[in-house]
Amino acid sequence: MIKAVRNISEIKQRIRSCRDKRVNVWFNPGRNKIVRYSGVLSGVYPEIFTVSPDDKTFLGKTTYSYSEILCGEVKISEETENSVIKEGRRAYNRSDIPKNQEKLYVCQT
Repeated sequence: MIKAVRNISEIKQRIRSCRDKRVNVWFNPGRNKIVRYSGVLSGVYPEIFTVSPDDKTFLGKTTYSYSEILCGEVKISEETENSVIKEGRRAYNRSDIPKNQEKLYVCQT
């Protein structure tokens, strides 16, 4: 099992390795809700990275900072056959997340 990332430079390195790959994104918009979607990690910049969602309800790209991953507000994992999110954008309560997906790591390799 991969250990959780502990510093910004390691997060940046792992995000760079996932550029132009399909990823699953979980983020916390507040009030104990979690939104998840799949998309392509399209841009990697010094302070932020962008994800182009597959879901058409998102207008354009979504942008996140590396510190949001470090703080646990955003979680990203590389998409595999078993991890495809088929229902698109959806808000979840924390209790709705399956136990095997509570701890997601940045772009598992």
